[in-house]
Parts: sequence; structure tokens; C-alpha cells
Amino acid sequence: MSNLQPSHQGRRPSVVVIATVHWAVTARLCLSLAESGFEVVALAPDDHALHRLCGIVVRSIGRTRAHGLSEITRTVESRPPDLLVPADEREKSRLVSLAQREGLLVPATNVVDDILELRRLVARAQFPLVLKQDGSSGGQGVRIVSNAADAEQSFVELRKSTGPRAAVKTALKKLDLSYLDGLYRKRPAISLQDYIVGRPANRAVVCHRGEVLAGLSVEALQTTDATGPATVIRVIDSPEMSDATAHVVRHLGLSGFVGFDFMLEAATGWAYLIEMNGRPTQICHLALDADSDMIGALAARLPSVARRRPIPNIDGPTVALFPQESWRDPDSGYLRSAFHDVPWQVPEFVAAYCSPVAPEPPDWVQIMRRYAREPRRILRGTTMSPSLVANLMHQSAKPTARLVRKEM
Repeated sequence: MSNLQPSHQGRRPSVVVIATVHWAVTARLCLSLAESGFEVVALAPDDHALHRLCGIVVRSIGRTRAHGLSEITRTVESRPPDLLVPADEREKSRLVSLAQREGLLVPATNVVDDILELRRLVARAQFPLVLKQDGSSGGQGVRIVSNAADAEQSFVELRKSTGPRAAVKTALKKLDLSYLDGLYRKRPAISLQDYIVGRPANRAVVCHRGEVLAGLSVEALQTTDATGPATVIRVIDSPEMSDATAHVVRHLGLSGFVGFDFMLEAATGWAYLIEMNGRPTQICHLALDADSDMIGALAARLPSVARRRPIPNIDGPTVALFPQESWRDPDSGYLRSAFHDVPWQVPEFVAAYCSPVAPEPPDWVQIMRRYAREPRRILRGTTMSPSLVANLMHQSAKPTARLVRKEM
């Protein structure tokens, strides 16, 4: 994030949000920034719902990494923004090592170089354990293992997902030669971590040059799966999480939106720091007061912000996140008992996410497989026209998800 000093006087502060995958949280953040008076420019994939939302300038980030870098450079140089926000990034294991050196409470963690070292570590460990791969996101590179056989199988699977063979496969599927850097790049580290029996928690903050400006701590009441993101959260007051977060932010001199993942141990209530995400997380738009209003804290540091969002923007500590919880279970009781965080004032957002949306569009291999499953087309001798390819490129699995609006 930049120095929080407007580069152009006489206009609203501007923010450029960069998204490479289609996450609903990115669109929600852009809406909240616009509502708070920021001029929002978003760079996003062509299929992103941001292209259908009003009040936000959206440009295509392109299909390949080269296109993306070129568009980012062109956008930033043509009109330097006051803030630059990366909306997605990859997980890294070095945070736990840093936190341990700084005396923070973290699970015991070891980087595993090969299967022999895994066997040695597992032989003296207590199950369950957690295997994590750097370079993953959304819990995709995380495995909870219950025995030695599970650990070895998961390690092999994670190792096969990277490396030269995986690089060539990905480059061919995405038609992007930049993925071939995996031919010579070091494989992402895989770490073995103690499993903390308890409940996932998160603290999201916005910070500037090592100072936390505002933040919100929550515990997860419901997640997509054992290692996935939260879909229902409860706001909590955790001095341990706040202190650990402030310590890391200060030590690294961080600026921008940052999310910190914790596990709240069931037996003791202790908060174990397990991960840091250098991007906005799915609770950054929520606020109960000035101390938790992250977007408002940014606006307060910049002049010429004409509007401010109503705070609090939730009516209770328990929140069913939209669209995450309705995607997980359309009949979830949380959609009625908790505050269902649906932005009804933006019907185009609600319409865009009433059904699950894939983070990335299908690649050409998936498109061909879908086409091959259409026997009637094949029997009729129908050829794959460019328009059919375009339509298939924008299709994704969309199971019905019923929204539950709270009674007024």
C-alpha cells in the first residue's frame, strides 16, 4: 500500500484493486471502498462479477501473467493511485518460523525436505498432524493426516502438484508459457505442523508502516470444510490475537490489509498463530465500531472522502457471510439465526453470487471434456464453433442456492 498521501489534489482518493481469481470477497471489498468515498479501479479477469457492478471502474487483467503485469503497469503509471491493494496471494510457511523467533505462540512446525525426513518426524509425533504446502491458497495445499500412511500419501500428492511435470501440465492447460518457470524454480516447501484441537479464528487488520490502524477478531463457527475458509463467524475480543498481530505488523513494517489465522485451543483458550495472508480477507468490510472499521480507518487518513459507510454495518456479533454460507448450505439455520450479510442495496451483487462461482474459468481441457459429454451434439456432427467455446468458457457448475432474507 502507498503512503496514504493523495497524489492528486482536488479529487477523491483512489485505490486500485488487483484480482487474479474470482473471489466474491474482492467484489464486496470494492463495493465497501466505493461506499466510503474512494474512487475504485479494479483489474480483474473477464468473467469476474466486478464487470457487472456499478460505481467501480473495472478493466480486464488479461488471460496470462504477462498480460496481467502489463495491465497493472499501464494502470498505475497512467494515473498513480493513492492505494494499491492485491486481492489475492499465496500462503507461506516462513511466518511461523518468524513468529517462533519473536516468542509468539505457534504450533511446532518443521519443513520436510523428503519422504525419509517425513518418516523420521512422524515416528516421534502425535497424530493428527497437518501438512502444508507453500504457494497454495484457500486451504487447497493443507492436509490433516491421522496416521503415517495418510501422511506419506498426502506428502506425495502435494509434491506431485508442483515441480517440472506440473509446470508443463499447467502451462499447456492455461496456454500460458510463464508457468514454465516451474521447470527451474525451487519446489515450494512442505511443512509438518502440530494439529491444535480447537476452533479456527482470524484477525483482519489494516495497517500503515508497522502501525495497526483498525482490526476485527472473529472465530469461525462454520467453515466450508476441515481446512477451508469460514462461512459463519462470531466477533470476539482476544487480546492475545490483537497483541500477536500488532507484534508481527510492527516487526515487518507492514502496510495495507492483512489477515492472521489462529487456532483457539479448546482445552486452554490459547490463541496459536498459524498463518498470515498479505491481502484483504473476507471480514475486512465488517465493522462494529471505529476500532474495527478498517475501511473507515483508511478514509480517515486521507482528505476529500465525501461519504462514510454507516457503522456498525452488522446488527450482532454472529454473522453468516454472503455468499459463502448460502453456497455451503442453502438450508443452513445460520441464515436465519445469525445476521445474514447480504448487501440487498446492490441487487446486481446479489444476483451475481446467488449461485456458486468458480474461482477460475474452465481451461480448454475442461471445455473439451464438457463438450465430449454432449453426445447429441457429437451424433449430429456439430462442430465446436467459436461462439460455443465462448459460452462454455463462461459456464461453471451452478447448483441451486436459495437465499434467505431476514424478516424486517
